[in-house]
Amino acid sequence: MNRTNHELQQQLIYLPEWTENVQPSIDSKFLSTAVEAMVKHGQYRLNMEFTHKRAMLKLNAVDHRFISAVYALKPTEEQIVLIKMYWQAITNEQKALEEVEILRKRVSLR
Repeated sequence: MNRTNHELQQQLIYLPEWTENVQPSIDSKFLSTAVEAMVKHGQYRLNMEFTHKRAMLKLNAVDHRFISAVYALKPTEEQIVLIKMYWQAITNEQKALEEVEILRKRVSLR
């Protein structure tokens, strides 16, 4: 993010010069403010996605250890079926919660 901000600031230095020569004229301060806002919004969104993916990776590692621990107990076939049904129900619930959160974010953006 620091590199992006540095590059953005470098380009914004030249913006008034570029906008002076454009017809029809463009307000360079307005344009620079708009560009900065768009970059910051994009960085925020990417940071949120990265944080979410990192959390999911940690959960996957925990899930793997949990699954290994369950199979180390040597469950019967019937118990395995019941465990899989339970895990599937938990997975479905988590997906539904994620979809609700996505919809909530979409509504808040409008």
